[in-house]
Amino acid sequence: LRATAWIGSPTATGVLVDWTNVGDHFVNPGNAGVMAGTTDLRVAGRARVTDAWSLGGTVGRQSFRALGAERQTSSLNATHAQGDRKATLDVGVMDERIARDTVALDVTSLTSKLSYMAGKATAFVDVLQPLSAARADTRPATYGVGTSYALGKGVHAELAHRVMRTDSLTAGLT
Repeated sequence: LRATAWIGSPTATGVLVDWTNVGDHFVNPGNAGVMAGTTDLRVAGRARVTDAWSLGGTVGRQSFRALGAERQTSSLNATHAQGDRKATLDVGVMDERIARDTVALDVTSLTSKLSYMAGKATAFVDVLQPLSAARADTRPATYGVGTSYALGKGVHAELAHRVMRTDSLTAGLT
């Protein structure tokens, strides 16, 4: 079940509220974001400052009942648009709490993403840097680079490569 509402002008100033609740009998082992018992609430706002600049912010909360995990995020972003070209810098904080069986973890991470869009194509660089964790290997630093292409309204093809750095190992995810 999903509900979304945008109040304001979609190209200038407004507030977005997005809520998703995945029922107990839904099964999708390939995507934890849409597994049974998942609830996601996100509130975002954006304000146009000048013709080319806008500032925004987002807060969100996800609950993964089956995993015994919760995630809270908050971020601020600045966007500069010139015609069909747009550059966006998004910086935020992510708090993750996992409580399952005998495991209890709290991790706070700094997130950032720089993206450049021209027409239907977007290139991006993103970083997730843990600020605090019970163990260093709990949430390794992650660095990514990628591109996406808009195939249609709400449909994108994406190619990305991310590298996770731990104390003794660097692993790539594509």
